[in-house]
Formats: sequence, structure tokens, C-alpha cells
Amino acid sequence: MNQFKIGISIILVIIAIITISSFQYYQLIENELTDEEWREQINQKYNNQTVTPEIEKLLDIVKDTKIQNEQSEDPFIPRIPEWTNASGPFLIDNDEYWLGQKVFVNISGLDEKDKGRVNVYVPVVNEDYKLRYSSIGFDGSLGRNNYYFTPGLSESLGICSTDQLIGKWVMRFEGTQYPDITFTVVDKIIPGYELMFETIPTGNGFC
Repeated sequence: MNQFKIGISIILVIIAIITISSFQYYQLIENELTDEEWREQINQKYNNQTVTPEIEKLLDIVKDTKIQNEQSEDPFIPRIPEWTNASGPFLIDNDEYWLGQKVFVNISGLDEKDKGRVNVYVPVVNEDYKLRYSSIGFDGSLGRNNYYFTPGLSESLGICSTDQLIGKWVMRFEGTQYPDITFTVVDKIIPGYELMFETIPTGNGFC
């Protein structure tokens, strides 16, 4: 039973580390924190829990990604969120993204009667068919709802190469009259994320 509890604790801490790494990655690029300062921040963030070897590996991966970005000929430099790409109460943080970058969505100021879904579609050549990448419901009576997603490859959706991700994406607001929001994913990968965008071989899922 103790081993089970320890295992669950490790899983929870790893999830927490991955989450904080996702949100703080770009901040770490801008702020020259030492390795020790960074680990100290994470310890304080998660109640000074001991950093296990498993978590150390994750920290090293994020650290190496940061170094790769800094040493790259074309480093990724985070843009300050503008929140000007909007449609009514729906806003996203920018209008252009690199592969590996998160798209943050802010839903605020909804009328209580506003109910529906935010549907996100990948770029397509054939306008008669749009592949839905993600979908999330919203309900104005429940208040604001913020979330994020990361355009990426997917065996289950048949998104097998980066060619399918590059271009203009469409965000539609089912159940409302608000116009679409569009944003562009450019043909650049954040250094350190290259493995995430290797072409999925034929025969895997719908690829």
C-alpha cells in the first residue's frame, strides 16, 4: 500500500512538473535563472517535495530544451500576448504560432444565454471538408472559461505530418452568431520540440 501511495505521489508530481514546465517554459527562456534557482522554485511551488530521479530527468529535458533554443540559429522568442485576435467575448493570445507553441483561449464576458461549443479546425485545401482538431463547450451562465491547446500530430485524427498543421486555422463558435477567429501556424518548430513533429509512419492509426 505504501508503494502504491508513493507511486501515485510520483505520478502527481510529474504531472505537476509537466504543467508548470508548459506554462513557465517561455518565461524561463527570457529570465536567466540558474539550474539551482529553477529547482528551488519548483520545490517551493509544490510544498518542498523531494525531487526524485524521475522528476530530475524531466527537469533535465526542459533544461536541455531551453539550452537548445538559446543556441539555435533561429531561437524562439516569446511574444507578449496581445489578446487582440478576438470575436465578441472570445479571444486568443496571438495571431501567429510556431509548432510546439500553445494557443491560449480566453472566454469572458459571455451573455448568460450564450451556450455552444468552440470548434477548432486544421488548415485544409478542400473547403468543403474541415477536419475538427478540438472542441470544447461553453455556457455563459457558468461564467468565464479559459483553456489552451497545442496544434500537433495525431494518429487518431489522421494528422500525420507537419504539412497538415501549417497554414490558417479556423476557430468557430457553434451556437452563436459570432464570426470565426483565424490564426496561422508557421513552418517553424520551437528548438527542442523536433521529435514531437516527426512524420508518423503509414499504418499507425489513420496515417
